[in-house]
Amino acid sequence: MNFELKSNILELELDTVQYVRKQYNLDQPGKMEDAVALLREWVLKQSHFNKKDFSDRYLEATIIACKGSVERAKIQMDKMCTLRTLLPQFFVNCLVKEDYSRYHKIVQSVVLPKLTPDHYRVYVAKYHNIEWEASEAILLFRQTICLGEYIKAHDYMSGFVLVADFSDANLMNYLPKMSILQCKQKFTILMEG
Repeated sequence: MNFELKSNILELELDTVQYVRKQYNLDQPGKMEDAVALLREWVLKQSHFNKKDFSDRYLEATIIACKGSVERAKIQMDKMCTLRTLLPQFFVNCLVKEDYSRYHKIVQSVVLPKLTPDHYRVYVAKYHNIEWEASEAILLFRQTICLGEYIKAHDYMSGFVLVADFSDANLMNYLPKMSILQCKQKFTILMEG
């Protein structure tokens, strides 16, 4: 199974796919295809999944995110589908340029186009010291989840490095407005789903 990056912004090294697959013992011819086929077969048997037509690329990204384990990938996909049902407020269809113009005044974030030497993708978020409403916190969460879903669907990497810069921000302006429950839900989605 060949992976072709379809992005005008993100870049891969020539050896990224081979390097990442080798980390998880999936570099032998046919091993990744077999793992994806197993995961697809399992997905099709899940009567509670609303969506079953995941691309091979998405299934492979899920296996890679689960360190090459098909069993962990099954658990992650089940959790993601469950979380989409239980927490629909985090998974709205959005037009990033239009829906997040206010978000970008609160936080400027970027995914660096080049991978680190260990094939990790770097995400940098710079928080600003401006007034904002507690009701806008959901924008911060939605944008991060939307970006994570895009990366999972379109990128190939060993993992993520997150850099959050609060040097210009007043944390006392942020913390009281963040719901602990929403923070927990966001991190559950990002880490487990």
